[in-house]
Amino acid sequence: MAADVSGEERSPIWLLQTIDLAAPRQEGLNTLQTKKRDRHMTKVLYVTYNGLTDHIGTAQVLPYLQSCAEIGHDISVISFEKKSNSSAVRLLDGELREFGIDWHPLNFYQPSTALTKLVETLRLRYTARKILRANRFDLIHCRSYVPATTCLSLKKAFKIPLVFDMRGLWADQRKEGNRWDQRKIIYRFVYKYWKRQEKAIIRETDEIVSLTKECASEIESWPEYGGNPITICPCNVDTSTFRPILGSQRQRLRKDLGLRPHDPLVVYLGSIGSVYLLKESIQLFSKIHERHPNARFMFIGFHSVDALTNICREAQVSLPPSVFITKQLGREDVPMFLGAADLGLCLIMPSYSSIGVSPTKLGEFLACGLPIIGNTGIGDIENLASTLPQLTILANFSDHTMTEVAKAYRVLSDSEREEAANRAQPLVDIKQVIARYDRIYRKYEYRHE
Repeated sequence: MAADVSGEERSPIWLLQTIDLAAPRQEGLNTLQTKKRDRHMTKVLYVTYNGLTDHIGTAQVLPYLQSCAEIGHDISVISFEKKSNSSAVRLLDGELREFGIDWHPLNFYQPSTALTKLVETLRLRYTARKILRANRFDLIHCRSYVPATTCLSLKKAFKIPLVFDMRGLWADQRKEGNRWDQRKIIYRFVYKYWKRQEKAIIRETDEIVSLTKECASEIESWPEYGGNPITICPCNVDTSTFRPILGSQRQRLRKDLGLRPHDPLVVYLGSIGSVYLLKESIQLFSKIHERHPNARFMFIGFHSVDALTNICREAQVSLPPSVFITKQLGREDVPMFLGAADLGLCLIMPSYSSIGVSPTKLGEFLACGLPIIGNTGIGDIENLASTLPQLTILANFSDHTMTEVAKAYRVLSDSEREEAANRAQPLVDIKQVIARYDRIYRKYEYRHE
């Protein structure tokens, strides 16, 4: 059945009401203006469940959208934003207007319940249909699984190609990370539901974006995969922002952290999630600490020394609380503090879903010239290590393996850090991923004319 692109979809008023995000789009959903095309341009509706004002949105979504808009693509965005970020929403709206991006932030309800998820889904569907009826679009670009079922129905209703940016094997990540405890009937049902949805999305989407080659190879083996193109777009970083901090600037920062010139500083960046191996990270640091008693362990994120001390007890590791440094930083300050460190840890649970993982922190460490210790079974990390000698891979988490890796630890000189960053740059620079998204978009340009 052809899509009705002329009529208005009615919806109960309660569905449209929001917790005030300062109404950044005053002109309304049905008065979008078609921009003058002076360059090649594809008209894209980008749908993400992540907030553009959250860490992931700031680090991994906004740079791509802004760069693609600068290239000349005509982009409208639907995202879900937390009420606590309302001031950031107002600021970001002005910035996106300057890039010509039309943004429609919806409320992300907290706490998250089955009812709030239903409301979010209904509001996404209503808003997206309203936008699609107001203008002819060439492409729908859907980021991750949660909005994908809605986007698939929009693809069918409006006969618009769909790019599924899958961001890894989401349902399996939640199962393996015990967020969907399979001992409980409800989570067994949820997991099976999303695996069915995954098959339908892979079967019917026009193009797939995968974070890793390993995950792409896995998808190609599935019976529901129909041969549509798969583009590899790993998590990358802006290497003009994430770069080595050297010389006196680095030493001043280390002094401010209470370090002496030759005290080793190990860094852990990001949240403590179900798939991140924090106990193993602390065990590995303890091996380094045994050989270098002045070593310190810095955690960047929302961490406390008390919580880390408790994890030491669980891991049966004896470390004084004084070895820990905790920092809660804005994203703009992260590169500086990474520059103060000597070694980054990136240990993640090796599992089936981990073949689809491309850790943001890995690229950030590499861009800053940091040596890194990772582990096998994580996306394309072993292929990356084959070309980047500053990346060491743990074959397992045995006491012997950790001890041997700790023995090999050494601090790089400034020139070695700079050389390591230069070597990594072509592999982690965000420009390469922006170019891949641009190539995808150009396949569908001018469909609406």
